[in-house]
Amino acid sequence: MADNVNIKDFAGMVATVLTDEVIGSAFGAGQVQVFKQMDGTAGGTNLAIVNAAGAALSATADGAGALINSLTAGAGQNGLMTALGATNFVSSAGNSTTAQLLGGATFTGTIESIFNQQDISLLLTSDQSGTLIMRQYIDSGGTRVTSTWTFFVVAGVPYSRSFVGNGNFFNLTFQNTAATLTTTLNINTAYGTLSSSTNQGNHPVSLAESSVVSVVNSSVTNLAAAAVFTGAAEDILEYAEVRVFVYSSHASAVDGLSLQQSVDGTTWFQTDTWTIGAATAKTFGIGASARYFRVVYTNGATATTTLQLQTIFHKHATKPTAQRPSDGYTNEFDGEQQISYQMVYNGTTWDRQLGSAGSMNVRQPDATASASLAAAAATATLAVNGASGTAIQITGTFVATLQFEGTVDGTNWVSLFSTPNGTATTVTSATAVGMWLAKSGGFSQIRVRASAYTSGTAVVTIRAGQGTGNVTIDTPVRLNQTRALSDSQGTTCTTVAATSVLAAGGAGVFHDLANITIINGAATATVATLSDGTKTYLYPLAAAIGSGCVISLPTPRKATTANVAWTVALSVASTVQVHLDYVKNS
Repeated sequence: MADNVNIKDFAGMVATVLTDEVIGSAFGAGQVQVFKQMDGTAGGTNLAIVNAAGAALSATADGAGALINSLTAGAGQNGLMTALGATNFVSSAGNSTTAQLLGGATFTGTIESIFNQQDISLLLTSDQSGTLIMRQYIDSGGTRVTSTWTFFVVAGVPYSRSFVGNGNFFNLTFQNTAATLTTTLNINTAYGTLSSSTNQGNHPVSLAESSVVSVVNSSVTNLAAAAVFTGAAEDILEYAEVRVFVYSSHASAVDGLSLQQSVDGTTWFQTDTWTIGAATAKTFGIGASARYFRVVYTNGATATTTLQLQTIFHKHATKPTAQRPSDGYTNEFDGEQQISYQMVYNGTTWDRQLGSAGSMNVRQPDATASASLAAAAATATLAVNGASGTAIQITGTFVATLQFEGTVDGTNWVSLFSTPNGTATTVTSATAVGMWLAKSGGFSQIRVRASAYTSGTAVVTIRAGQGTGNVTIDTPVRLNQTRALSDSQGTTCTTVAATSVLAAGGAGVFHDLANITIINGAATATVATLSDGTKTYLYPLAAAIGSGCVISLPTPRKATTANVAWTVALSVASTVQVHLDYVKNS
């Protein structure tokens, strides 16, 4: 075409248009020029489409055959053709780069107008980890930020996302957070009509992207003795759960598997740790409670020959670790468990009830008080709050009379009938060392009071236990026969050898235990092992005089075999008082 073209508009005016004022396009079978009159004369807002000879083309007619002589022609017009590829997708020059960054350096993009664009597309590759920050603004000066998106880009992991561009202006920054120069950095930004997508090309809420395998927190590389695999920090903001599978031919170090979370990807505060056994496959899951995650695995004393470590991020919580009821439970168990307990109100606060190991039985926590009495009217007092059984132990060297008393209202005290260990006669006072048992159900407090004092110090320990109380079954009258159905026996045990604490009942007679009282009379920690010759029961005793337990059994503890004695053996020699209330059965 000629450099200058004379073209008539629809009003008959003639204008000379320079070639750099025309736009070339393929239309029909000929080369066309599209122009808007530039001389400011009448009709300057008209449009014309002509061929190379200057003749008007038929494309100026609408679908009904009427000429299109203005932008507001009749209702039947189809309008002028536009190139969607040119108008709806624009590459950003100011926010794209292939320039490489030194360690710690930052690329800062230009604030660009996205006023007429719907979405922002970003493609990024880097052989070094970095922090990507994208911002949208109201103003071109970047003083009014409307949104900020921050992403941690992992070295060697391509990044591809698109976002809704609802701001007026946009720019991004990328900081190389490694200490090494990048060699493959390529940031490509574009604006246009794009659907928002995640790094896997899915819609941000697509269920198809519910899980992703972490590349930088998984490994199959064997480790030398005591060697450490440290994964890279990964942004898990979009995930609900992290699950880690691990198998190692050799055991890890103690707490060798560490699942770590961080708020900034640098400082790791929250950790969950486990010890991995040799040739044992394990799966662990944790909730995504902080923004960044990594795995640290420390091998044990022997180099591995097989190591499988895989991390998967889940959008949704998955099934807990499978554990069969018959499987042994260890400290490395990762299954979900429910903890339940009963509570009792002590008048001020709520206390959890204690249970017995190996059973679902619960009991109130034992209450203990101790005091040294070295003056007249000195007392040792314990709030029993209705505990059914109380043991009183007195040690030391003294000359005094000590009264056993109880109260309901906290003011008026009455004598408390107590039974010396090993006897059946009740008393209300003591003048020497020993141990006494009392029924305290209904009382709010129990005390030992020095009603008379001459010299020395009496060390008094009071311990109250919950239960049904000391069970006493009156002697019934049978036809033509009378027999005692219940009895008690007290014994002092001092050695590690088994000591008989309840004699055998005779042929065909079972001695079933109703109440058990075991009190340490020395400041030596030991474990009392109670046995019927078949079954054993362990009772740890603290290194304190008066430590022990008072146990009332709603259902008697059955002897396994008839005519067999109950014994107690100590793990460490001490002085332990054992009192048993029992029922005779046949």
